[in-house]
Amino acid sequence: MKINLALSIGLLGFLPNAAPAQGEDYRPLPKPLLVIGTEGQTDYEFLGINAAYRLPDGSIVVADRQTSALRIFDSAGRLVRTLGRKGEGPGEFQIASVVSVAGDTIVAFDFAIFRLTTYKTDGTLLGTQPLLNALEGGRAYIEGRLQSGHWAVSTPHSPGWSHGPGVYRDTLRVGIVDRSGTGKVRWVGGYPGATLFAYMPGENKRLWAAGWLFYAPTSLVEVTGDSILVGDTGRPELLLLRSDGQVARRIPLPISAPDLRAYRTAERDKRLAESKDEREKGYIQAAHNVPRPPTYYKGLLVSSTGELWINLYEESFGAPVRYLVLGRNGKPRARVSVPAGSRVINIQTPWVLVVQKDENDIERLGLVRWTPP
Repeated sequence: MKINLALSIGLLGFLPNAAPAQGEDYRPLPKPLLVIGTEGQTDYEFLGINAAYRLPDGSIVVADRQTSALRIFDSAGRLVRTLGRKGEGPGEFQIASVVSVAGDTIVAFDFAIFRLTTYKTDGTLLGTQPLLNALEGGRAYIEGRLQSGHWAVSTPHSPGWSHGPGVYRDTLRVGIVDRSGTGKVRWVGGYPGATLFAYMPGENKRLWAAGWLFYAPTSLVEVTGDSILVGDTGRPELLLLRSDGQVARRIPLPISAPDLRAYRTAERDKRLAESKDEREKGYIQAAHNVPRPPTYYKGLLVSSTGELWINLYEESFGAPVRYLVLGRNGKPRARVSVPAGSRVINIQTPWVLVVQKDENDIERLGLVRWTPP
């Protein structure tokens, strides 16, 4: 599920996390065979990688929200082509993310203007398709492409005050759009969405704030084959949906909910120390004080061969980032980790693409070769 923090006040920084169960051994992934990214060099600098794919010829396409373009690097990490530029004309982007690669064809979705753009890897623009007609004036994010060619979409989160003060969960709607990107969305289900918090101290609306409640459940959507996977991080199970929205299978997750109270406190103290705005400080303190249900995991990815990568909470500040890898049958296959501050962004077995971030928030993309045992 992509993130829309229309009214958030910036509470989604690095989150500290909980300890693993005893006896679990999370083995580091191998070192990258290739690392792309150099601070200060415009063509090679990344500040917000939101998608990356390895292409059939070994080159890599990267979408970075700071550049409003797609960059293609060859198998040695050299920039060979840039697709698009900032704008709203044909082939241009505001915020681009790659959502589908098939052979020499790349389809990108623009989060800001809700539009699909298709390029050949040689730079040929094949077409641009707005989604606004399909969404009937509403908004939705492309989550992925089904095997049938249709698009899976979900609604964004927009914290607000219409529910009154306190904690609430919005609704995540999941739907299907025709492969052409036209026609109406066929909505197939609604699920508990993000846990949000509305801070409304009195009648003075200038003091009001709303945003995501940190360390609280949210919902995630992934596509695998012709099915849609929905995960509620407040429950230790995943729902595998058919394209008509019917539950094909419930996948139990062999994990327990960590105790995050100490980490919530550490996050509150960090945010309060950084904030200079009294409204924001009031929100941070109030958000920390409210009770919330347990949360079991942080993220979810699906590999090209159907394995499920469950992003668990870290052991402590600065600890490696952990992933529990489940087979298509839901049984554990591996437990792996990447260095602190890193995140796995795509798994195209046997290739794993890992984003690394340094102390200056400059990102680098690593290409790792690894196959689950």
